[in-house]
Amino acid sequence: GGHAAFVRSISVTEASLWLVDFARPGARPISSGRGRNEAPVWSPDGAHVAFASDRDGPQNFFVKSVADASPERPLYQSPALFKKPDAWLRDGRIVFSALGLDITWDVWLLPVSGSAATGPAVPYLRGPWRDYLALPSPDGHRMAYESVDTGRDELYVQSFPQPGQKQQISTDGVTAQWWSRDSRHLLFVDMDRKLW
Repeated sequence: GGHAAFVRSISVTEASLWLVDFARPGARPISSGRGRNEAPVWSPDGAHVAFASDRDGPQNFFVKSVADASPERPLYQSPALFKKPDAWLRDGRIVFSALGLDITWDVWLLPVSGSAATGPAVPYLRGPWRDYLALPSPDGHRMAYESVDTGRDELYVQSFPQPGQKQQISTDGVTAQWWSRDSRHLLFVDMDRKLW
């Protein structure tokens, strides 16, 4: 709760990550590579930030310690051209969305220990729809995500860690979502910018 990471977009091809310390004025950069550095997620202990960067072509994941000036390190690479971390779970896994070869967005889980990947990514949701921007509840029992089952982005919830029967939450589109800390409420913003 003492820091925030944000994306400073310079152009459609350049963006950098910055860190704000709420106890001090100003901000400092935490990404050093060119290209688009975006989609930061915090490690459960608040010591690292994982993010996506297309500095080498496809979007891949990097991890940066926020406690020192050491450069970011590669965390995960795959042939998928587009992928972004969505959340970093308490058990160490990173939830991410990736565009597959079948032109659908899928939700994956990447096992991580400390700041290093410890195994291959495993699918949580795969096709036939575009499923992405997954957000697990703080208690780890549910997963909220966006999907285009109805032809536009809507918010859905399924059980977690194993998917089950999906429940549609929004009916007028969705642009953002978050869980309450006790996992009892899911807040979201619809296409008309109304908060539900």
